[in-house]
Amino acid sequence: MGTNPFIDNFETGEWVKETPAQVDITVIGSRINYSVFRGPINRTVARDLSLVNALGKVLDNSQWRWRFHLTFDNPNGLRHSSPFDFGTQHLMCSISDQPATVNQKIGTTEKSIGLRISNNSTTGSGAFGFEASLVPYFKNGTAQTGPTAPTGSFNPIPAQQTTQFFQIERKSATLVRWSLFSDGTFSSEIDFVEGTIPSAVTGLQYMKVGNFN
Repeated sequence: MGTNPFIDNFETGEWVKETPAQVDITVIGSRINYSVFRGPINRTVARDLSLVNALGKVLDNSQWRWRFHLTFDNPNGLRHSSPFDFGTQHLMCSISDQPATVNQKIGTTEKSIGLRISNNSTTGSGAFGFEASLVPYFKNGTAQTGPTAPTGSFNPIPAQQTTQFFQIERKSATLVRWSLFSDGTFSSEIDFVEGTIPSAVTGLQYMKVGNFN
């Protein structure tokens, strides 16, 4: 962002909800308390990075790095539960060109680069109450698409790991690397996927967290 490098831990500024009625999202400092249980009160929250950047600019179109970690405090709450089919639910973290009012799901129009965390079963076993898979994606329109000619792969997240450390790095206009690290120092990479995306994925300025709804 702006000068190279521009570094921020995002402890100041404002996160904006998709709708004011979303009572299941709160923000304390740089921590988002987010209920991933699918519903209209906890869909999407976003932060305008152009307001954080001292130069008032969007992300560079060819070089940036985003690091974050996710902690699931109530794994059992993420199991399959009627009337919602958790087989269609995901937690999505992305950098987008659209604000919070545009949900990240398939069918909404936006440009974004993100990571989707999905369940692999409804049995209640594995990570977060089920075995979880990591799916790297980008959007250049309405579809969530995986990178072209990917190298590397993500293994399912094991049950004993309730906190994961992630990095999404745009290495060039067309090359992105999604990484899982062992701890918060981001010095030991466990798994990664690297691949190409269209150079047209530009104008990214909103950090977004959302579920599939």
